[in-house]
Amino acid sequence: MELSLLDLPKTKENQLIRKNLDSIEDILEFLPKEYYDFTEPYSIKTSVPKGFDENIAIIGKLKSIRMTPKTVVATITNSQRLLDIVFINQDYRYADLYRMEQKDIIVCGKISINPYTKKYQMVNPMYISENIEKYKKIIPRYVKVKGMSVVYFNDVMKKCLDYVHDLDDFDSSIINKYKIMTRSEAYNEIHNPTSHQNLKRAYNRLTFDKLFNYLWLTNEKDRNNITNTDIKIKKVNLREKLNILPFPLTGDQEKTVKSILSKMKSGEKVQGLIQGDVGCGKTIVAFLLMFIMADNGYQSVLIAPTQTLANQHYLDIIEYSEKFGYNVDFLTGTTRASEKKKILKKLENGKIDILISTHAGFSPSVKYNNLGLKIIDEEHRFGVRQRESLSKRYKNIHSISMSATPIPRSLALISHGKNIEIYNILELPKGRQKVETEVTTDTEEAYEHIIREVEKGHQAYIICPLIDEGKVEAKNVRDTRIDFEKYVSSLGLNIKVSSISGDMKQEKIDEVIENFNDGNIDVLVSTTIVEVGVNVPNATAMVILSSERFGLSQLHQLRGRVGRGKDKSYCILVSPKEGLERLNIMKNSSSGFDISKEDLKLRGPGELLGLKQSGQSEELMLILSYPKLVNSIKEEIEKIYEDENRLEYYKKIKM
Repeated sequence: MELSLLDLPKTKENQLIRKNLDSIEDILEFLPKEYYDFTEPYSIKTSVPKGFDENIAIIGKLKSIRMTPKTVVATITNSQRLLDIVFINQDYRYADLYRMEQKDIIVCGKISINPYTKKYQMVNPMYISENIEKYKKIIPRYVKVKGMSVVYFNDVMKKCLDYVHDLDDFDSSIINKYKIMTRSEAYNEIHNPTSHQNLKRAYNRLTFDKLFNYLWLTNEKDRNNITNTDIKIKKVNLREKLNILPFPLTGDQEKTVKSILSKMKSGEKVQGLIQGDVGCGKTIVAFLLMFIMADNGYQSVLIAPTQTLANQHYLDIIEYSEKFGYNVDFLTGTTRASEKKKILKKLENGKIDILISTHAGFSPSVKYNNLGLKIIDEEHRFGVRQRESLSKRYKNIHSISMSATPIPRSLALISHGKNIEIYNILELPKGRQKVETEVTTDTEEAYEHIIREVEKGHQAYIICPLIDEGKVEAKNVRDTRIDFEKYVSSLGLNIKVSSISGDMKQEKIDEVIENFNDGNIDVLVSTTIVEVGVNVPNATAMVILSSERFGLSQLHQLRGRVGRGKDKSYCILVSPKEGLERLNIMKNSSSGFDISKEDLKLRGPGELLGLKQSGQSEELMLILSYPKLVNSIKEEIEKIYEDENRLEYYKKIKM
């Protein structure tokens, strides 16, 4: 449903679009990052110590108000206890508070102790109101939409909820059989919760939707699968290409290339998954395949999940493509409109042999003249609909996915369809040394590793996890950089430090990474932005803070940023919790295949770690967590295909 139905000002509509909220459905699927439970307000007496650590609600009578040059202070009372509510640099609050004086109010926020008076206080509370029932409930909190206030976004969400009854849904037989909420009930509960029990049921409904959609699409892919294609290659001058490379291929790389080319020659459609450890050389395999497609008059597209990774691929491929005279171009979501127009025209006219792109390469506005090969890197970072969108438009093309997060064949067949061919690259290029991994609870000890490497003329990374507000054990990038710089300064050392994080503009991120790549920065403090697409052979040390918060596969991906040259490299996992099984596995294993197996073992049914930091695809984690439900849904889909009326319905609806 179009955003225009909401009747918003154009500026507000554009703010939503910049957040990739392009429709009412997108906004409804924009889930809260957390919930605040204010259903049982505390008294001032019982608010300590609970209120020091989390946001709580307190009900009391607003007794008095006073102003200082920088603050407005309201004192509330209940059970003969007093609590100061302090607003800093918010003079406008005085008038609102004056109207509430001597009335019962609800105030929501965190408790602290005034360092001067030693009294309890609540500084800049989230909510303060005489409408107690409005806030005496579970309140959702969303990631901020830039330029839009929290109150305004909540009003937008309220408008969207008026349209939930217009959404497509499962037929009653599925809703009754699986005892799930309707889609409208689920969205209403998620964005306006009535109880924890109902909220859990609502999220169970979303889990069911994701599994059903995923399994429906893979089933459809298997049923509509074309095994042969007229996109055949005749010219295979592989040896000429290999002679140009500055290094020999490993046995596994060469075997993978030859096996895929053999299929392409025979007219068999390639549907491949190339799995290999971090740094095993999957990318050069992709380049060689695209070069040979170009020799045969076909276009190729290589799609990466981040601009950083796509940019690295582009810089790498033009080193080789220029020697052979191939036309390579680069397209992302941030490409200027004028430049994008030129690229699209050249692509449609067949003047581009190879396109390196981000998700922009999936767009229907990107039209290929003679597309023969689609390669998706880090495929688990894309949704299944995205991954399959090009194959639906260009049904005969060869498709290859690449992943540094290996999964067992049985899971690959569920997640990619039964016609997938798996190519494993187990060997690492010659000269690569094993990265030595240590686990410590001492941050300064980890920093000493970095300093030793920098003094040898090498570079290093410090990785911070993504942060949810209130998680006190994790530090953000800025604070970590300040801490490290203070530590370095206390030792009288001159070390050049810089930092990047996801809220920076892409141009600035690229600039910092380029400076790091050129050796102008000694230590780069970052979130997981560097997980893929950063290749600095001189970087020999990595410290990962709060490492227990990452999944094994992602830790292994991050570790792969060091050890890319010939020098000995180190990865130090810092965690306040000793003896974690996950971290010891990292210390004792350097094989991505072994680590992935252990990672999957550690995630038992029903256990879903933070998916953003798990290193595995969300669909795969759901399949692992709900095996019985997966089998049941697969059976249900088969029944739908046996019933013409139901099949017609499910092919029409949008879930």
